[in-house]
Amino acid sequence: MNQMGVKPTLRSLFYWAADAEGLIVHSQVAYRSLSRYYARFREKLGQLDVLEDRSRRFLLNDVRIAESLDGYLKNRLSLEIWSLENTVWRLPKWYGQPRKVELWIEKEAVTVLEDIASELGVDAFPSRGFSSVTKLYEATERIKDATRRGLKVHIIILTDFDPSGFFIDINYRKKLREYGAEAEFERLMITPEIIRRYGLPSIPPDDPSYTRVTKDPRYSTWLEICREQGIPPEPVELDAFVGLYPEEFRRLVIEAVNKYFDPQADAERRRLEEERKQQALKIAEKLRRFIEEIGES
Repeated sequence: MNQMGVKPTLRSLFYWAADAEGLIVHSQVAYRSLSRYYARFREKLGQLDVLEDRSRRFLLNDVRIAESLDGYLKNRLSLEIWSLENTVWRLPKWYGQPRKVELWIEKEAVTVLEDIASELGVDAFPSRGFSSVTKLYEATERIKDATRRGLKVHIIILTDFDPSGFFIDINYRKKLREYGAEAEFERLMITPEIIRRYGLPSIPPDDPSYTRVTKDPRYSTWLEICREQGIPPEPVELDAFVGLYPEEFRRLVIEAVNKYFDPQADAERRRLEEERKQQALKIAEKLRRFIEEIGES
């Protein structure tokens, strides 16, 4: 997966090892063993930066670098010249687009989506299940602001296939209306169709979350949907799709976003961007001459 530009989580690696390669048993016991032994294996080989871990983070505040005062103005102006020539004239990818697209994902652990969202220039919201009032309120304010600017908002949802995940978009719609916002929702995955098409495995049966599904208040309705769709009532994680088919996961997300991208609006953005570039280059040249002048004084 690293060779494909994907930095997997341990969970995604588990599905790859168990269900794609058959290297380990598809069980929670095997998952825990993989976690323990793979950590030691990475330390032994010195390959530590190969997995993504969002469950822990550092708070870095110890800064001990002081900038030299020699040539301060020249260095600062040189940086501004570089920005003018390379970046400041660029316009955001969605500048002038009539739609705003967001990716809402049930799990923070599927980190590959963050890279895709960054590449596509869209917002991503890891809601971590039925999100908190605070986070949904913040999302609502963002959507209301977009609506005031005349944008139509489309929210693409990615969740596990289980009772909570399958009905989470109903909760999203309800809460957004309560908070005074409107948006169109599209469930992208995990759906019964994707489970059938790719033959995705369920959560290991000995995983405690497997049995917790039956206690979910939405279980009976979800069970009926599974029967109608002709698939086993077994919970399937997003991590399984990412671990087994990372390129397909990426392709489906990109296609879902790009269908809302207006080529005509993008052509106008590129025209304006070229005008800004020429203006920025003229300013950069003036600054370069100014640096030469202060260097001679």
